[in-house]
Amino acid sequence: MMESVNSTKFLEIFGDVAAKGFINPIILTDVRIGFSIQKSYPEGIRFKPAKNEFGVADNVAVIWVVCEEKRVSEDGLAPIRFRISMMSTYRAKNWDYDYSDKECPTRESVIQSSKTPKPMDLDLVGEYFYDQNRNTLVDSGGNEVLGVAILEELFLEHCNSVHLIKGAKRRAKAYIDSLPVRILSVIIPIIAIILKKIFGRTLDESLDRSTYLDGYLPKNLKVTEDDFIELAGYRAAKRVIVIYAFIVALFCLFYLPTNPGTYLDYLVGSDFLLIVHTILFLVILDVVIPQGLFRLLNSLIRIRKWFLNRQLSRIYK
Repeated sequence: MMESVNSTKFLEIFGDVAAKGFINPIILTDVRIGFSIQKSYPEGIRFKPAKNEFGVADNVAVIWVVCEEKRVSEDGLAPIRFRISMMSTYRAKNWDYDYSDKECPTRESVIQSSKTPKPMDLDLVGEYFYDQNRNTLVDSGGNEVLGVAILEELFLEHCNSVHLIKGAKRRAKAYIDSLPVRILSVIIPIIAIILKKIFGRTLDESLDRSTYLDGYLPKNLKVTEDDFIELAGYRAAKRVIVIYAFIVALFCLFYLPTNPGTYLDYLVGSDFLLIVHTILFLVILDVVIPQGLFRLLNSLIRIRKWFLNRQLSRIYK
C-alpha cells in the first residue's frame, strides 16, 4: 500500500502548512517519500537573522520530513523522521556571500547575526508515524495527530533553544552528551603531534577509509626515508636519536663516574654491553613507544566512534 503514496500526497497529509507560515515546500530527490519546508524566524527571539539592504531576512528554519517506508511495522505504521536546521537562503543558491549583490545580506548584518545565539539543530524520530491503513499521521500511542501541528511543535522547540531559560535544559544536555567526543577530539590530535614532532612519525589518510571513525591502518604510520640516522648499526628516526642523545647526556651528568663493581660500572666498561643496551633502548624509543601511542590513538578513535554512535542511537531510538 505504500506504493500508492508519493511525496506530494505525503505533503498533503500535513494539512494547510501555508496557513501556519510554512513556505517553499520542496520534494526530496534522495528518498521516495519526503519533503522539506521552510519558515522564517520570529522577531522576538534572541537569534537575529542576517538581512539584505531591503530588510529581507536571509536565514530561515528548514524542516526535512522523511517517511521511512522500509521500516513499516506489522500494523502498517511507517516511522517519520524529522530534522530542523538553520539555513542561509542566499548561500543555498550561491557559492558564498557576494556583498556587492543587493540580494545578498549586508556584511554588517552578517556580523551582527553571528554575534547572536544560533538555534540548535534538532532531530525527531520514533515519535510519529504514517498509518497507511488510515492514511493519516499518528503518535506512538496510535492517536491521530495533525501534521502541521508536529511541524509547529518542532519549529517552536528549535526557536526556544536560544531562549535563556527554555533552552537551558536542551543546551546543557547537548553539552554533556558531546563532552566525551570533544575531549577525545582534543587528545587524539595531541597524540598525532607527539608521534610527528617527537618520534618522527607521520600519519597518512586512506582514500578508502574514514580515519576519523575507523582509525589508521599500520601502513599509515610512516617515517620518510631522509628522516633516518644509523647509530650502532640501528637505523632510527632523527628525532629519536636526538631524544636518545639527550637521555644519555642526562645519565652521564647524574651517574658518572660510576662506583666500582656495580652494574653501571660493568656497562660503561664494556663495548658489547653498551651496544646491546643502546640498540635495546633505541628499539624502545623508536618502535615500542611509537607503536604503543599508535595503538592508543586508534583505541581512542574507536571510543570516540562509540560515543558518536551512542548519540545517534539516542536520536533514532
